[in-house]
Amino acid sequence: MSVLRSEHRPHWPALRSLPPHLGVVATVASVLLLVLSVPPPLALPALSFASFVAAAIVALLACWSRTDRRAEGLTLWDIAGIFALLWIVTGMMSGPEQMVQLFGPVTAAR
Repeated sequence: MSVLRSEHRPHWPALRSLPPHLGVVATVASVLLLVLSVPPPLALPALSFASFVAAAIVALLACWSRTDRRAEGLTLWDIAGIFALLWIVTGMMSGPEQMVQLFGPVTAAR
């Protein structure tokens, strides 16, 4: 019977631990880009949706690259957590009527 040994799995050392300020810079850059590109009443729902997508993409990248969750410094898992926290906070701050305004043209086209 063979034992699965996780220490022999391939990984990319550059993705294991990232500089500590990278998560903050990525979050601030994405918030500024989104706020400047949508109308002000739709900024919170759009930010909520974009941070959900970013959290999912970063978490998939962290899983695919087998990033160690307990590594020193800031990892991809931490950045995914930052985006997930931003998603939850902005989702709670935005109202349902703003979501209808944001996704209304998409559902009306069907």
